[in-house]
Amino acid sequence: MLGNSNLTRATDMDCQHEPQLVLTPELTHYGKNQCRICGKFIGWVPKPETIALAKLNMEKIAELKKDKLSEWEQGFLLSIEKQGGRHLSPKQQEILNQMWGGRD
Repeated sequence: MLGNSNLTRATDMDCQHEPQLVLTPELTHYGKNQCRICGKFIGWVPKPETIALAKLNMEKIAELKKDKLSEWEQGFLLSIEKQGGRHLSPKQQEILNQMWGGRD
């Protein structure tokens, strides 16, 4: 019978999936959330630096939206705001940083 190695684990329907961080230094991702009970993969965990950059980007976007901006700049900020400040291309990050200027 195939897959019988999981017979001792809770079935997916019975499990409440208690996430446990498993670091994955050999992979691109910082870690993965895996159920402590049944071992099911729940999702990837981004690097702490990625989370910090996204938070900083969202703070910059919120402040920049208070300024008088061109229609293009407003649209640009809205588009990257929808991404939660994450997964910006290098060009998008460069433009955001240029718009921010020396405010830090």
